Amino acid sequence: MEFYEHVSGARLHAAYVRQGGVAFDLPHGFLDDIFKWGTQFSRVDEIEEVVTGNRIWKERTIGIGPVTAKQALDYSFSGVMLRGSGLRGI
Repeated sequence: MEFYEHVSGARLHAAYVRQGGVAFDLPHGFLDDIFKWGTQFSRVDEIEEVVTGNRIWKERTIGIGPVTAKQALDYSFSGVMLRGSGLRGI
């Protein structure tokens, strides 16, 4: 959100993204700011190991919200949500 506000000048509305692109170019030094932000993390794979190996994380994320093919059709799902329920080519 911090970077979005820096680019758009607005924090809580979509004033920056427009049909066909964006309202204006990135401010000078913006990419440097993103790089500086990213370098504070030592290793992404290290963070991934901690999160995905965590028992509590697994209990809260694995198997929640499964949608059957029937439910997907009943709720008029489409695209990736429909394919995620196991239906193909509909």
